[in-house]
Amino acid sequence: MIVSALANEGTQIVVQARQLGLSKPIIGGNGLNSPAIIKNAGQAAEGVIVGAAWNSANDAPENKRFIEAYKAKFANAEPDQFAAQAYAGIYILAEALRIAGPNADRAALRDAMTRVKNVPTVLGPFSFKENRDGDHPPVVQIVKDGKFDILK
Repeated sequence: MIVSALANEGTQIVVQARQLGLSKPIIGGNGLNSPAIIKNAGQAAEGVIVGAAWNSANDAPENKRFIEAYKAKFANAEPDQFAAQAYAGIYILAEALRIAGPNADRAALRDAMTRVKNVPTVLGPFSFKENRDGDHPPVVQIVKDGKFDILK
C-alpha cells in the first residue's frame, strides 16, 4: 500500500490499515518521514517504509552535532527530516555565499550555487548540479523496533 499524506493523516491511515488486517508493507513519502508517525501509530508503524533525505542514525559528526543541538534547544524532542534539511540549507547557503564573494548580488549567488560541491552536511555530502538541482545521498528507511532504520 502506498500512502501519500502528511504525518497526522498518515498516522490515521497506517493505524486503520493495520486494524483492517493489512500486513503488507506500507510505503510512504515525506509525510510519513516523521518521528510523529512512530509515536502516534505505535506498533502499527512497524515496517512502514519511506524515502528520505536524512536519517538520524547517520553517524557523521555533523549529524551528531545537529541532533545534540536540536534536542538541547527543543526539550529533548527528536528532530525530523525537515529540521535536518533546514539546518543543512544554512550550511549550503553559507558555502554559496563564500563562493560568490563578499559583495555578491542575487545573480552572483545564483551562479555560485552551481559551484557548491561536497559540502559536509547532516544530509551527507551536498552538491548542486549544473541546473541547480540538489545532489546528496538518498536514504530509504524502515520503521524497526520503534525507530527509523536504514533499509538494507
